[in-house]
Amino acid sequence: MKILNKLILTVLTAALIVCMASCAKPDKPEPAETGKPESPTSEVTATPADPTDAPADSQEPEETQAPEETAAPTDEPTAAPPSKPALGDNKGKPFTEGQEHVDTLYFEDFNGKTVDDLLEDAGTLSTDLLEVNDGKLCLSFANGAPDVNHNSFFAQIFDEFGDYEQFELSFDYKIALPRDDLKQYEWVGLMIGCFVNEPTGFVPTTAGNGLFFGLNDKGRFPVYGVGESGSEGGWPDKSMILEFGQKDYFDEERHVTMIQTDDLKAYLYIDGTFVCHMEVGEDEVTLFDASGNKVASAENNVGNMSGSAMMVWTHLTGAVIDNFCVKAY
Repeated sequence: MKILNKLILTVLTAALIVCMASCAKPDKPEPAETGKPESPTSEVTATPADPTDAPADSQEPEETQAPEETAAPTDEPTAAPPSKPALGDNKGKPFTEGQEHVDTLYFEDFNGKTVDDLLEDAGTLSTDLLEVNDGKLCLSFANGAPDVNHNSFFAQIFDEFGDYEQFELSFDYKIALPRDDLKQYEWVGLMIGCFVNEPTGFVPTTAGNGLFFGLNDKGRFPVYGVGESGSEGGWPDKSMILEFGQKDYFDEERHVTMIQTDDLKAYLYIDGTFVCHMEVGEDEVTLFDASGNKVASAENNVGNMSGSAMMVWTHLTGAVIDNFCVKAY
């Protein structure tokens, strides 16, 4: 019995020693786990930035759409703005109220004006024996009464035709009767000048100084294709006469319109009624009545027709004028 107990004790002691030796032996270290990520990421480690670049942690700007290219200039000229239409069938006719493209170059109703006021306007010319009475311009007047022994004129200077196709002079007019001993002469009255290039005086005795049409109280209107004084068609002779047939017509105030066009034609209207027109050709000046019938023609003594000024002047009579207006198209 003692021997058996001793044997058991010996076996247990040996087993305990083996167990203790086994526990004391160090374990072999396992390598560190280098597990792969379950899925790859989209982040990429940035390379070191160039010092001139934006900071590495700044967000790269989104790509933007390139601006549209501007069309390269061409050699073709830019289209000019549309010009005004030609007068066409309205050429030679008075302008209507509100008509497009019509420029008022001068207008004067003479209310509250003195002669000095008028002469301050650029382009206005005149002589003495000019007065403003009761808001009207009086030519060949002195101290409120006609001075029929002298002449007087009033003119407006403006540029050559240029881009204009037609000029129109209009005014209200009443005659102051001339000297009794001169009543029979057509050249006593109010003269209207067109195509005038030197409106610096009244009696047109210089060739090329314009085309003139006379208004008087005898019903016979003279036309002057002005040449040298005393020459055929020159002053004081007339180139032609239009038989108007109504004497004392200007005892009452009338509205007179004279038109000149760039094709060298002149048109006369009284109280809106077409009276006649004149055409200046290379060799002749021709007068036509309101129906277009040829009345007369005469040698062209007008000259170069380079002027565009319009004027009025009195010859040995008085005239009362109002609403003096020059327009152009």
